[in-house]
Amino acid sequence: MARYLSRADLSRIAGKYIDQYYTRFGISKDAPEPIDPERLASAVLGLNVKMLPLCSDGSVLGLTVFQRCGFTVTLGDGTKLVEIFMPKDVVIDSALAADGSTGCRNFTIAHEAAHQILADLFPNDYGKAVKCRGHIAYRERNGKASWEEWQADTLAAELLIRIERRNPNWPHEIKKRKSIRLCPQTGCTSAGMST
Repeated sequence: MARYLSRADLSRIAGKYIDQYYTRFGISKDAPEPIDPERLASAVLGLNVKMLPLCSDGSVLGLTVFQRCGFTVTLGDGTKLVEIFMPKDVVIDSALAADGSTGCRNFTIAHEAAHQILADLFPNDYGKAVKCRGHIAYRERNGKASWEEWQADTLAAELLIRIERRNPNWPHEIKKRKSIRLCPQTGCTSAGMST
């Protein structure tokens, strides 16, 4: 069972990793820049981001690996691919490599990185399931998103979007314009960003 973390808790966690990202890449907090989730995952978190076909129907966009495990993918033509994944691998469906999928790809990378962050920070909460299976399939339960998925979604959003709203001295309209400009990159709608 995942630890209870509020949106504020997840925002603080995101801030810690954003600070590490900014320090690593020499970015000033006074002139924040958008986070490149692949650079965050690889350079700050030490994850290996891979692009492979995960499923033919698009129901699996990404997965996070905590222990060595095998994964079989059946392609549309019936060809089977068997991949061996290692701890700290983050696998993103190769269908998201298309230029029109930038926002979805970025969010998926940030989402999978969020699972890794939470497992690293709270190994007693997340680690128990990992030790049993080597990977965790966070799915809907009774038609509702799991708590783990909500936390990963919220942390991913904080990592990707919060950057433009971090400086409280920025006038609201500047924050709004910069956030809306990020919509294609983050996979958000302008309506959602303008609130």
